[in-house]
Amino acid sequence: MTVEDDPVNKTDPTGMAARIDQLMKGDFPGVLGLDDQPKTLIQRQLLGGLYLEASGHGNIVEDEAYNIGTVFLNRAYYVNKNPQANANFGNGTVFSALIKGSSAFAGQSPPYLKFFKGQDLKPNEDLESLGVLGNVINRIAWNVCVKVANELPGAVPTSLLAGNQLDGKSTIYFNDVDYGNRPTDPYYNAGKKVGHSWFYVHN
Repeated sequence: MTVEDDPVNKTDPTGMAARIDQLMKGDFPGVLGLDDQPKTLIQRQLLGGLYLEASGHGNIVEDEAYNIGTVFLNRAYYVNKNPQANANFGNGTVFSALIKGSSAFAGQSPPYLKFFKGQDLKPNEDLESLGVLGNVINRIAWNVCVKVANELPGAVPTSLLAGNQLDGKSTIYFNDVDYGNRPTDPYYNAGKKVGHSWFYVHN
């Protein structure tokens, strides 16, 4: 048995609620497995970042995760276009953008160290043995993030990427709460909420 997204009324656009219900009914096949990681390094880096950023909310909203991915890709683009760009955007690589801009990659014992070896994700087999994805809800969230990471570019973009549900605009800022207009950056306007996060789009 497979679980399909809800295409009619979008009450469960990621299919997560249906998968949880399936699990509670004891229909386990296909629910507990970890989907294969993306083939490119950048997509695997984004997968780790997306999961660590978004899974703390308890469920994953695909458009939110996609937009978070574009934030870090767009930051890498900005630095490559203008090396004098915001130092908090990193050195022009996606991994440095994550290190500089994601709370999951910061601090003395950042959470990402459980998932990464160097700049690459640990293989699924290692993550399994470490037990970091042992919770069923976490495993479902991981698989949603795999899907989203595969939809994102596997290289630093050559132009700004538009976000989802952002009226075709791009973003390089997001937060868990809405801080309103960003007075220090007149090129960005008030945030728009997608999922659990607020995204600040380019004017």
